[in-house]
Amino acid sequence: MHSALAILVQHCKGVRIAGPDIESASARFRSGEVTWQREYGWDRMIEVEAKIVAAPQILKTKAGGDYPGGHTCYFALGGGQKPGIDVGKSACQAVCGMDGQFKPVPELAFVR
Repeated sequence: MHSALAILVQHCKGVRIAGPDIESASARFRSGEVTWQREYGWDRMIEVEAKIVAAPQILKTKAGGDYPGGHTCYFALGGGQKPGIDVGKSACQAVCGMDGQFKPVPELAFVR
């Protein structure tokens, strides 16, 4: 799990720089239970949950019209046929500088 978290930090600048803006965080292994996870070939994934403070100091810029303050962000990391990072909420996608829900990250192929 440690390697996958390091890859998330590497590919998600907001997570890397936002230390005091993250109120709490946790990570856990999950099984690929929903349709999109099965379509990615994710039998198993790592879910990182990060609660952003209500009035963030570092993540305070609105990106794409979405403001991350007060959101709980879920970052799904998986390997399978489509290794990468999946983030559902657009405000949380902005934390990672993502233009959409999925960011391909071949280095996560080992997550099984």
